[in-house]
Amino acid sequence: MLIAEMTMDEFSAGLKKSQTVLIPFGSTEEHGSHLPLDTDTLHASEVGRRLAEVRDIFIAPPIHYGVCRSTADHPGTLSISTETLKALAIDVVAALYRQGLRNFILLSGHAGGTHMAALTDAGEKLLQ
Repeated sequence: MLIAEMTMDEFSAGLKKSQTVLIPFGSTEEHGSHLPLDTDTLHASEVGRRLAEVRDIFIAPPIHYGVCRSTADHPGTLSISTETLKALAIDVVAALYRQGLRNFILLSGHAGGTHMAALTDAGEKLLQ
């Protein structure tokens, strides 16, 4: 159940099937001259899309920005701060919670250490 492609009536009906949502996190960063800047986001989104084909699960629209310290100066890389990523994750989960979702999977296609630490921090904050 791809949230971005659903109507509000489909969303409401989906809540009767599942209260679980996967949120794909990625980044916009260089991956050499042979891959698109959105590679990390594409990976996480595709995992979600394929999961939704075999399970009743909501897939949130992807987050296209991440913390990209080591590649920040490469052409096309758009890095955000750890504070912004953490706040974004918390706000997105809170918005989804208000809509009736209760189980949250934050899946990152970007594996930068600082990026992952920010998502971990967000998860810990949400558990409080």
